[in-house]
Amino acid sequence: MTKKKIWKSKAYMNTKVNYIKSQMQINKLLLDNGITDSRHTNVSNKAEIIFLKELDVEGKKLKVGVKIVVPDATEKTRNQIYRALFYYLKAKFESLKFGFVEEYNEAFAKEFMPYLIMDKQGRTVADIVLPQLNKAIGYTPDGEQLYIEDKKEDNEELTPQEKPE
Repeated sequence: MTKKKIWKSKAYMNTKVNYIKSQMQINKLLLDNGITDSRHTNVSNKAEIIFLKELDVEGKKLKVGVKIVVPDATEKTRNQIYRALFYYLKAKFESLKFGFVEEYNEAFAKEFMPYLIMDKQGRTVADIVLPQLNKAIGYTPDGEQLYIEDKKEDNEELTPQEKPE
C-alpha cells in the first residue's frame, strides 16, 4: 500500500487560486521565457509538466527537454501544490534573468539539471543519478564523503590507471 505524503509546508495552503489558473500562469511564464512547446499531463492521479527550451549551443539550435513530476496531490492540496510550482518556476526563470551564471545556456542547464530529459524513454538526470547515489550510500563508510563511483569488488584487480602511486 502506498503511503500518502504529508505536506510540511503551509505555504499557499489557503490559496483561493484554482490549480487550472496556476497552470495557465505557468504557461504564460513559459511563453514569456521563449518556451512555446509545453504540456501539462494528469493521468491516474499522476501529474507532470514537460517543456522544451530551444538553446543556441555552439551555433546550433537545440531543444532541451524538461520534465517536472508534480507531487501526489489530493483534491484538497492540488491548488496549493500548483501555486508552489508556479512560484518555483518563476524563481528559476528570475535567477536566469539576473545572470547568476554568466552564459544563459549553461545557466538554464544548471537551473533545471535534475529535470533535464536525457534519453528517449523520458528519464531525467535525477532518474539516472539518484539510483547511483543510493547505491553509493550503501558502500560509503559513516562519516566519509559521499562519491558516486564504480565500486570494485575486493577480488577485482585495479587497472594501471586506477592504481595509487
